[in-house]
Amino acid sequence: KQPRILRLRAKFLPKEKMERMFWNGIVEYFDDDGKGCITLDELGPLLEGINPNPQEGTIQATEELLNEIDTNGDGVISNDELYEFMTQNSKAVDANVSRLANELMWQVFLLMEDGCSVGDMIMAHWQLNPERDLESTGKEDKKLKKEILVQVRKTGKLEIELIPNYIRVCMRLMYSSRLGRKTVSGSKVKKILKRMTLRQGRTYDSPASRKQIIPFIQFHSLNVDEIRDDLDSFRNFNEFFYRKLKPSARPICKPDDPSFVVSPADCRLSIYPGISKATEIWIKGKTFSIANLLQDEVLASVFDGGSIVIARLAPQDYHRYHSPVTGTLQDFKSIDGGYYTVNPIAVNKPFDVFCENKRVVTTIETEHFGQVCFVAIGATMVGSINMTKKPYDALHKGEELGYFAFGGSTCITLFRVG
Repeated sequence: KQPRILRLRAKFLPKEKMERMFWNGIVEYFDDDGKGCITLDELGPLLEGINPNPQEGTIQATEELLNEIDTNGDGVISNDELYEFMTQNSKAVDANVSRLANELMWQVFLLMEDGCSVGDMIMAHWQLNPERDLESTGKEDKKLKKEILVQVRKTGKLEIELIPNYIRVCMRLMYSSRLGRKTVSGSKVKKILKRMTLRQGRTYDSPASRKQIIPFIQFHSLNVDEIRDDLDSFRNFNEFFYRKLKPSARPICKPDDPSFVVSPADCRLSIYPGISKATEIWIKGKTFSIANLLQDEVLASVFDGGSIVIARLAPQDYHRYHSPVTGTLQDFKSIDGGYYTVNPIAVNKPFDVFCENKRVVTTIETEHFGQVCFVAIGATMVGSINMTKKPYDALHKGEELGYFAFGGSTCITLFRVG
């Protein structure tokens, strides 16, 4: 046997240089306006993003805190000022937060992949088992809990849904920060979320992102036996994310009986016999209406008083969506919009995420239900909605309609009265 040779290359970097690289990367990622510094509006998402374990402490983004970090008094935080603040044991930094930030830095550099920034690594890798309220100075935001309970239909048991780090940051940005509470529908928040979404999409399209496939499978305990293609065939994380399943993985209920409706996706499913009941119980957006959702008054009138089915896909779900009914697909209407999270906490708040987000609207002409409306809605970190069928294609229920790239997302199906 030939002897095996293992060659290692090592490069020494002083701790101070590593720390500066880390905090420079943090500033670069959360610097939304590209000015090379952090404003008060950007400080909240930054502080939330760097904390992999918020149960152990969170620093609140206040003007007082910004003034303490901003030692030269120019109203913004530079790379050097953030580095000095986070590494010189400032009295404003809780010992737990300082310790966690230091641990996070070493984990990031140990896991760093080619083509990924410090911010990309933080947003991609840290996921939470939520256990506490998001801290906030607003009275209404005290109710903003991070725990999501999902009932598993097969067992009837309640399970806690894990919330990815990027959703936690977006939730804080939208509802628990000064910027979010005052301007959640404004251009600043939209710009930040769009930038985060497009940037994360590029990260997950890179070949280096393949390394995240196995940890993602292990973290979410995914059943790899259901996946149609070999794991080695995926060229990047996104290809794995919108993977196809084996035909036997999702049996269709009464496939030859078009009078039965099936779920459009692997999802957390909510069904309401009346749209008014859905807005009373679940969808709390102040401006939510079917007309706003569809951007079509005439089409909306067809479903006045009808039923609504809401299928929310979490990041760990199979992300291809399928026709809930048998019929003929009609024209597509793409509606541009934002990238707000469709997390149920957001849906239960006054801001209308469904009518603000990017979406594709189509209808299906059926024999048993008449005209059925199908809406595919993107969300935070969902950069694309991809239809794999064409207008006027004949559809069999359970047949694939399209897929979402990385992130959570939602499908809404509307039925007419009767």
